[in-house]
Amino acid sequence: MMKFLNKKRKIGNKGFSLVELIIVIAIMAVLVAILAPQYIKYVDKSRQSADKANADQLLTAVQVAMTEETVAEAVSNGPSDLTITFNANGTTAAGLPGALTTELVETIGDNWNIRKVTSNAYSPAAYTITIDHTDGSVTGAWSGLPTDDPDYVASPAAEG
Repeated sequence: MMKFLNKKRKIGNKGFSLVELIIVIAIMAVLVAILAPQYIKYVDKSRQSADKANADQLLTAVQVAMTEETVAEAVSNGPSDLTITFNANGTTAAGLPGALTTELVETIGDNWNIRKVTSNAYSPAAYTITIDHTDGSVTGAWSGLPTDDPDYVASPAAEG
Protein backbone atom coordinates (compact mmCIF):
# COMPACT_ATOMS: atom_id res chain seq x y z
CA MET A 1 0.00 0.00 0.00
CA MET A 2 2.87 2.40 0.80
CA LYS A 3 4.50 1.78 -2.57
CA PHE A 4 1.28 2.67 -4.30
CA LEU A 5 1.01 6.01 -2.39
CA ASN A 6 4.64 6.89 -3.16
CA LYS A 7 4.10 6.25 -6.88
CA LYS A 8 0.99 8.39 -6.81
CA ARG A 9 2.92 11.30 -5.28
CA LYS A 10 5.66 11.08 -7.89
CA ILE A 11 3.16 11.10 -10.72
CA GLY A 12 1.37 14.18 -9.33
CA ASN A 13 4.65 16.02 -8.59
CA LYS A 14 4.71 18.85 -11.13
CA GLY A 15 7.56 21.25 -10.38
CA PHE A 16 10.12 23.08 -12.44
CA SER A 17 13.21 21.31 -13.61
CA LEU A 18 16.68 22.68 -12.92
CA VAL A 19 17.12 23.64 -16.57
CA GLU A 20 13.91 25.66 -16.55
CA LEU A 21 14.97 27.51 -13.42
CA ILE A 22 18.40 28.30 -14.88
CA ILE A 23 16.77 29.66 -18.06
CA VAL A 24 14.48 31.92 -16.03
CA ILE A 25 17.43 33.22 -13.98
CA ALA A 26 19.41 33.87 -17.18
CA ILE A 27 16.51 35.84 -18.68
CA MET A 28 16.21 37.89 -15.49
CA ALA A 29 19.96 38.59 -15.52
CA VAL A 30 19.75 39.86 -19.10
CA LEU A 31 16.82 42.11 -18.21
CA VAL A 32 18.68 43.53 -15.21
CA ALA A 33 21.78 44.11 -17.34
CA ILE A 34 19.68 46.07 -19.85
CA LEU A 35 17.59 48.04 -17.36
CA ALA A 36 20.15 48.89 -14.65
CA PRO A 37 22.08 51.51 -16.68
CA GLN A 38 18.82 53.17 -17.71
CA TYR A 39 17.69 53.27 -14.08
CA ILE A 40 21.01 54.80 -12.99
CA LYS A 41 20.69 57.49 -15.70
CA TYR A 42 17.13 58.20 -14.60
CA VAL A 43 18.17 58.59 -10.96
CA ASP A 44 21.04 60.94 -11.86
CA LYS A 45 18.79 63.04 -14.11
CA SER A 46 16.32 63.41 -11.24
CA ARG A 47 19.20 64.45 -8.96
CA GLN A 48 20.30 67.00 -11.58
CA SER A 49 16.78 68.40 -11.63
CA ALA A 50 16.78 68.58 -7.85
CA ASP A 51 20.15 70.37 -7.88
CA LYS A 52 18.87 72.92 -10.40
CA ALA A 53 15.69 73.41 -8.39
CA ASN A 54 17.63 73.89 -5.14
CA ALA A 55 19.95 76.41 -6.78
CA ASP A 56 17.02 78.31 -8.32
CA GLN A 57 15.15 78.26 -5.01
CA LEU A 58 18.17 79.67 -3.19
CA LEU A 59 18.60 82.38 -5.84
CA THR A 60 14.92 83.32 -5.67
CA ALA A 61 15.01 83.40 -1.86
CA VAL A 62 17.98 85.78 -1.90
CA GLN A 63 16.25 87.98 -4.50
CA VAL A 64 13.10 88.11 -2.38
CA ALA A 65 15.12 88.83 0.75
CA MET A 66 16.85 91.72 -1.02
CA THR A 67 13.46 93.37 -1.59
CA GLU A 68 13.16 93.80 2.17
CA GLU A 69 14.40 97.24 3.15
CA THR A 70 16.24 96.08 6.26
CA VAL A 71 18.10 93.37 4.33
CA ALA A 72 19.03 95.68 1.45
CA GLU A 73 20.28 98.28 3.93
CA ALA A 74 22.35 95.71 5.84
CA VAL A 75 23.93 94.46 2.59
CA SER A 76 24.64 97.96 1.25
CA ASN A 77 26.37 98.89 4.50
CA GLY A 78 28.67 95.88 4.14
CA PRO A 79 32.28 96.25 3.10
CA SER A 80 32.12 94.11 -0.05
CA ASP A 81 30.01 91.89 -2.26
CA LEU A 82 28.55 88.77 -0.67
CA THR A 83 28.66 85.26 -2.10
CA ILE A 84 26.70 82.12 -1.36
CA THR A 85 28.11 78.91 -2.83
CA PHE A 86 26.11 75.72 -3.31
CA ASN A 87 28.25 72.64 -4.12
CA ALA A 88 28.86 68.99 -3.17
CA ASN A 89 30.22 70.03 0.24
CA GLY A 90 27.09 71.98 1.13
CA THR A 91 26.07 75.61 1.08
CA THR A 92 28.58 78.15 2.32
CA ALA A 93 27.87 81.80 2.93
CA ALA A 94 30.55 83.86 4.57
CA GLY A 95 29.77 87.19 6.14
CA LEU A 96 26.02 87.34 5.51
CA PRO A 97 24.26 90.02 7.51
CA GLY A 98 21.93 88.69 10.18
CA ALA A 99 18.91 90.23 8.46
CA LEU A 100 19.60 88.29 5.26
CA THR A 101 20.17 85.04 7.15
CA THR A 102 16.90 85.56 9.03
CA GLU A 103 15.03 86.15 5.76
CA LEU A 104 16.52 83.02 4.20
CA VAL A 105 15.46 80.94 7.20
CA GLU A 106 11.94 82.39 6.98
CA THR A 107 11.73 81.83 3.21
CA ILE A 108 13.39 78.44 2.76
CA GLY A 109 13.61 77.03 6.27
CA ASP A 110 16.28 76.19 8.81
CA ASN A 111 18.01 73.76 6.47
CA TRP A 112 18.79 76.29 3.72
CA ASN A 113 22.50 76.11 4.47
CA ILE A 114 22.92 72.30 4.57
CA ARG A 115 21.75 71.59 1.03
CA LYS A 116 24.27 69.85 -1.21
CA VAL A 117 24.75 69.07 -4.88
CA THR A 118 23.82 65.39 -5.16
CA SER A 119 24.03 64.46 -8.85
CA ASN A 120 27.14 62.90 -10.35
CA ALA A 121 27.17 65.44 -13.18
CA TYR A 122 26.99 68.47 -10.90
CA SER A 123 29.20 67.18 -8.08
CA PRO A 124 32.37 68.89 -9.40
CA ALA A 125 30.40 72.08 -10.09
CA ALA A 126 29.34 74.94 -7.87
CA TYR A 127 26.45 77.38 -8.03
CA THR A 128 27.49 80.80 -6.81
CA ILE A 129 25.11 83.60 -5.92
CA THR A 130 26.70 87.03 -5.80
CA ILE A 131 25.09 90.02 -4.13
CA ASP A 132 26.52 93.36 -5.22
CA HIS A 133 26.64 95.54 -2.11
CA THR A 134 26.57 98.80 -4.09
CA ASP A 135 23.32 98.33 -6.04
CA GLY A 136 21.85 95.21 -4.40
CA SER A 137 21.77 93.19 -7.63
CA VAL A 138 21.71 89.42 -7.23
CA THR A 139 23.19 87.06 -9.82
CA GLY A 140 23.59 83.32 -9.85
CA ALA A 141 25.66 81.09 -12.10
CA TRP A 142 27.00 77.54 -12.31
CA SER A 143 30.73 77.04 -12.67
CA GLY A 144 32.58 73.84 -13.45
CA LEU A 145 29.86 72.21 -15.55
CA PRO A 146 30.78 70.19 -18.61
CA THR A 147 30.03 72.67 -21.39
CA ASP A 148 30.23 70.22 -24.29
CA ASP A 149 27.16 68.25 -23.21
CA PRO A 150 23.79 69.81 -24.15
CA ASP A 151 22.04 68.10 -21.22
CA TYR A 152 23.87 70.29 -18.72
CA VAL A 153 22.20 73.64 -19.15
CA ALA A 154 22.97 75.95 -16.28
CA SER A 155 20.19 77.89 -14.62
CA PRO A 156 20.04 81.34 -16.19
CA ALA A 157 21.68 84.14 -14.25
CA ALA A 158 19.05 86.48 -12.93
CA GLU A 159 19.19 89.95 -11.59
CA GLY A 160 16.95 91.28 -8.89
